Amino acid sequence: MIAAHSCDKNFSVYRERVGSLWIKTGSREATARSMAQVLQDAREMWSMPPDHGAAAARIILDDPALRQRWQSEVAGIRDRINAVRATIAAADPRLAFIGRQFGMFSMMPLSKEQVLHLREHDAIYMADSGRFNVVGMADRDIDRFTTAVIAAMDS
Repeated sequence: MIAAHSCDKNFSVYRERVGSLWIKTGSREATARSMAQVLQDAREMWSMPPDHGAAAARIILDDPALRQRWQSEVAGIRDRINAVRATIAAADPRLAFIGRQFGMFSMMPLSKEQVLHLREHDAIYMADSGRFNVVGMADRDIDRFTTAVIAAMDS
């Protein structure tokens, strides 16, 4: 089993490779092969080292006031994302699943043709797959977005 954890978004240190990797294997041989691969990958990253993101994260987490401020900011972002998701989910029963999801992105149940129609006729931009950025949506645009998406789903 391989599990990876990233703090890039949490601390806004996208270039820094802040996180961890865990590997659980079933044998010593598999562990040796896995470690060889991980060490090769690490060597490649060490040739272009990160810019001290872990040190910046440590400064924030070790200072109680900075940690509280960071936690408050993350909570505010999380609450806004959840509010955007809830508004979209309430617009139509077919979109209710969006209110149960987490994260910065979601998928609309749209065909590529429907996405292209939204782009060309409504100036609504998302990936051809229907993947859209929940976080990047302005509050003032949510109703226009959901109205256009529902119309596209009905077409």
